[in-house]
Amino acid sequence: MNGAVFSDFLQRCRLRDPHRHTAFLIGGSVVVVYILLFSLAMFRLHLLQVPIDTLLDPSGDAHEYVSLAHTMLSTHRFALTPSGAPEFFRTPGYPALLAIIFSIVNPVAAASVVNIILTGISAALVYLIGVRIFSRTSGIIAALLFAADPALIISSIMSMTEPLFVTLFLTTFLLVTASTPTTMKRAILIGLLISAFILTRPIGLYLGPMFLIYMVLKDIHLRSNKAIRASFVALVCSMLIIVPWMIRNEDLSGHFSLSTVSTNNMLFTNIAGFAFWSGAENEFTRDVWSLPTGDMYQLRSFAFVPQENAIIQKYFDRQIPLYISFHLIKSGEFFISSSVSNIDMPFYDLRIAGNTVLGHSFDLLSLCDTVNRAFWMLVSFCAALSAIFFCARRSPYRAVIIFCVIVVIAIALLTGPAGTDARYRIPAEPFILLLACEGIRRFSVWAYTQRDLDIHSLIASPRYNR
Repeated sequence: MNGAVFSDFLQRCRLRDPHRHTAFLIGGSVVVVYILLFSLAMFRLHLLQVPIDTLLDPSGDAHEYVSLAHTMLSTHRFALTPSGAPEFFRTPGYPALLAIIFSIVNPVAAASVVNIILTGISAALVYLIGVRIFSRTSGIIAALLFAADPALIISSIMSMTEPLFVTLFLTTFLLVTASTPTTMKRAILIGLLISAFILTRPIGLYLGPMFLIYMVLKDIHLRSNKAIRASFVALVCSMLIIVPWMIRNEDLSGHFSLSTVSTNNMLFTNIAGFAFWSGAENEFTRDVWSLPTGDMYQLRSFAFVPQENAIIQKYFDRQIPLYISFHLIKSGEFFISSSVSNIDMPFYDLRIAGNTVLGHSFDLLSLCDTVNRAFWMLVSFCAALSAIFFCARRSPYRAVIIFCVIVVIAIALLTGPAGTDARYRIPAEPFILLLACEGIRRFSVWAYTQRDLDIHSLIASPRYNR
């Protein structure tokens, strides 16, 4: 009897999600291929006598995440060093995951393995989203293209936040856009996921409310308060996780805020780029030198946020229309930036060795960079046409497609001048690829049908039968 009940349960699960096996196969394949590439890279660096730590834990973001994790384990503080000042620029999501990994397995390579597994899950989620909105073919192709992105491969090998953030983000998207009304249990899970990806990357703070609004609009036709209640429950659950971190920042700095990343990036990325673009680089340099300190690590604290905001406001008040033009132009580079350029940093020594063998006149990475840029230009163009087509044809999933487009545009605008780094495009790539793949698939089917119609018309014509 128990065996019959268990078999019936498995059958109902299989009928409920017939694409589960394909999703598992895609995710597993991505993990296996990534592990092989990771092992190959480690072996190659060993042959070149390049320290493996330069790939797994390079200077910059990855190094700081690893340092924060070690400090959390050793002193139970969130700081770059055990005796250093509290960290306000980074958020604790990914360092907390690294701390859990390092408490079990010490080598930094373990973080790469976990990142690779998260990337495999993300590829499976891309397929499931594609199946739900478009077709199985588009889901498979988009998932494989997404997994083949060099920027994602590098982020997965190194200790970077992208694999975790994308997994959390796509899982939230899959739950929010489900065709059934949102239950309270699902709303709680959505709220926890939103808080998790916000604490992983602060850009999530601006994307989370979009999910809550969509939850209300999706179920508004039910003519009850269930949609509003579900969205409110998700909001409360997310705030229960995020607010304590903001209280921590207020206790240590006097600022009730998630982090200093928005102010710091606005000044040293957006306004700095705008100053050089508009010919005001000398004035901007003087403004930065007028700050109380030139230490970039100190400038990332809340202590200098008022002075930084004053410089930002100065350029906004004087040239806001020109800045908007600059921001929109630079946001456009988000869609055509090359993922291959991300290889330069971790594989710099490998690139030098390759040039030594092939000759300095042959730069393979530059050629791949150009090809990749052309690829993303074509994909973005096809995605835009597909979005217009599906919205004009009143697709049954038009609301979800419009939501996908809004998410992509929001990520592009929030990234702004930093969009030249393809790493920031990774969260939007699943939606861009799915739209492009389905558009190309629909056009191919239409072209094939038209060809058959033309052939049949020609055979049926009197001139052909004469």
